[in-house]
Amino acid sequence: MNTTHSHRPIGRGNPLVARLRRLSRSAADRESESAMLVEGIRLAEEALACRVPLDAVITSERLNRTPRGAALFALLVASQAPLWRAGDSLMDSLGDADTHQGVLLVAALPSHRLEAIIPREGAALLVVTAGVQDPGNLGALVRIAEAAGACGVASIEGADPCGPKAARASAGSIFRLPVARLTGPDAATRCLDLCRARGLALFGAAPFGGVDYRGARLPSRVGIVLGGEGHGLGEDVLRRLDGVVSIPMRSSVESLNVASAAAVILFEAARRPL
Repeated sequence: MNTTHSHRPIGRGNPLVARLRRLSRSAADRESESAMLVEGIRLAEEALACRVPLDAVITSERLNRTPRGAALFALLVASQAPLWRAGDSLMDSLGDADTHQGVLLVAALPSHRLEAIIPREGAALLVVTAGVQDPGNLGALVRIAEAAGACGVASIEGADPCGPKAARASAGSIFRLPVARLTGPDAATRCLDLCRARGLALFGAAPFGGVDYRGARLPSRVGIVLGGEGHGLGEDVLRRLDGVVSIPMRSSVESLNVASAAAVILFEAARRPL
């Protein structure tokens, strides 16, 4: 590996290692430190492309074994962020992925307030996730929301959209699309009341019992509310909605994965707002 004078070795006793573990495991630590862990070549490339501030760069020999990895390493050196060199065994213990790709970054945590995400005028498509627990699903939802042209995502409770798995599943969308995380016992109420105050109609998605999404009258300023895996939308959310939409399916299929259902409904909402 080509190294620079500032490419310092890092061992298990280094305080940075303890920080990496905290950022990997704890949403509270990510919030308090205003930092997140970026793992893997693709997500590191996206972070650099989005000019996300970097606190630390940790790489291993594995990164430079491919042309793509070597190109990324050169960009990381040019970023002038503090650069550390780790062994592959240490990287294995720090990373969340099944097989590490030789790069971990400590990056600034994206932070957005819901009131700043929703435009005051014109069309607005907001995605609201209410208790989505699987970080892979949540990250995929963030990516789908960006692809469908949403103004942002409001994430109520559930998984942390800036956790390692969710960030990887977003494939970089977490750096481009504003995501507001709301927690606490009244998070759903606060979120939906603010959406209503900003003139958004609120429509939930349910596996059955709602209006066929293809015929639903979705206005140009709308929030699509998606419930968590297994439990769906709670009563506290349902009573605040303007309507519920469903995707007609063959009787042999009980429901779609929340991210798959979101893709169908969001692209329809983006295609033909009233």
